[in-house]
Amino acid sequence: SMETLLTSAAILTCVLFVVYDTWWRFLGTSGTLRGRNGFPVFGCFPLLGKNKERVFMNWSRTSYGPIYYARLGASRVLVLNGYEAVREALVLRPQAFAGRCKTELMKLLYEGQHGIMQLDHGPMWKAQRKFGQNALGSLGMGKRSLQSKIVNEFNCLSSTLEEELLANGSKGAYLDEMLWLYAANVISLLIFNESFDPDNEKWFGAMRENIRSHTASQCSRRERFLYLLMYVPFLKNLPLVRQQLNVTIQGRKTKLAKFKQFVENHRQSRDPDDPRDFIDCYLNTMDSKSANDRLHFTEKQLLYFMNDLFIAGTETSSNTNSWALLLLLKNPEVMKRLRDEIDSLGREPTLEDEYKMPYTRAVMQEIFRYRPALPCNIIPRKTTTSIELNGHSIPAGMPVIANLWSVHHDPVTWAPDPETFRPERHLNRDGEFMTSDHVMPFSVGLRSCIGRNLARNELFIFLTSILRRFNLEFADGCYVDDMTGESGLLLHPPPYKLSFSS
Repeated sequence: SMETLLTSAAILTCVLFVVYDTWWRFLGTSGTLRGRNGFPVFGCFPLLGKNKERVFMNWSRTSYGPIYYARLGASRVLVLNGYEAVREALVLRPQAFAGRCKTELMKLLYEGQHGIMQLDHGPMWKAQRKFGQNALGSLGMGKRSLQSKIVNEFNCLSSTLEEELLANGSKGAYLDEMLWLYAANVISLLIFNESFDPDNEKWFGAMRENIRSHTASQCSRRERFLYLLMYVPFLKNLPLVRQQLNVTIQGRKTKLAKFKQFVENHRQSRDPDDPRDFIDCYLNTMDSKSANDRLHFTEKQLLYFMNDLFIAGTETSSNTNSWALLLLLKNPEVMKRLRDEIDSLGREPTLEDEYKMPYTRAVMQEIFRYRPALPCNIIPRKTTTSIELNGHSIPAGMPVIANLWSVHHDPVTWAPDPETFRPERHLNRDGEFMTSDHVMPFSVGLRSCIGRNLARNELFIFLTSILRRFNLEFADGCYVDDMTGESGLLLHPPPYKLSFSS
């Protein structure tokens, strides 16, 4: 009967599902690697909560040691915890851990393989990364020549902030949009050689609305869902998910169409002997006679590279600046000592002054340690070859997450108070700044962030300028007790409002 057939089909489906699930659980490593499987279909996702980096670290300390696997969806993912494990894998064996996982979600968002962030290790990725480092270096990223541009953008932020705070009085204002605009304009100057007039740019206005309509909590929820989609791709076939994904894809298409306009304008106006920005440098390489360059450097690749730079340069920097301000407001004694060092110069600090400002450098390093924008790598790396790591056989093609949070909050390295914001830990007895290789907010190895110098310079100018110009405090009725933040793709700070000090 039809009923018997349906029952048999249901039983067969369940059996096949269990077999498939079990097969995935034991696929991959030599069997010596311990780890957690979690639940059918979703793996460990239901266990990760709002702060996956803390959960990964806790499993490492209580159950599995520094190297273990966590099953995310159908994939066994290698999780590296602690300085030694991260260093051995990413620094000492860089080629073996330089791959990038190809997921269905990324193929959808990148029209296959484009950009820089999600390219797998190979000739294409090597060509793009080398070009990116050289081009951004020649345009002044990390050099003093970019300083005036960053300062100009801070002056715009400063004017907007002053207007908002004067208009709102003790009720205060949220800074999210202003910080985003500041970071967006700095990276835009490098890519397009222009910053945005947010009142005239339709697409930029849409992006501002996007910021206004999403709290940090909503952002992290949305990001956690994208993270889930990377590992459980069949969810994209559900109608509601498909609808949301289409909105995301359409938003990217709109942005890429705007980027294409920028490229067309540059084609008309550029001087090949005097490149103004990233687009000009890329178009010069596209004109190269080299067959390899013509293969690796295309307009579509340029558009997605621009998109990656824009996202990375905007989201991570605005996030870091937001955490920085919150941490100073929560630690007034740090803010006072930092302001005293800035005021002792008797003028607006420049990037040349950074090396004379040990406490400022210590504060910056502690911000990067205490609340890194990216506590884990967003898109998993991948092993490019079979490898032995700490006595474990790791197969080629295994996804890899480096838990940088576990390095930054190691209870031995940062004893006795890893969970305390204390910049003094980065000064020696003579008050001199000590650089720590145990602070790695931009990751390490072959896939570390190519924008690290720009991010550091932005934070320096932001901190020194805002403290020199403003006396700020929490707005009336604003109390931030929980400093945990919420982790999606980035670690988002809790919302807070500022006002001028009374």
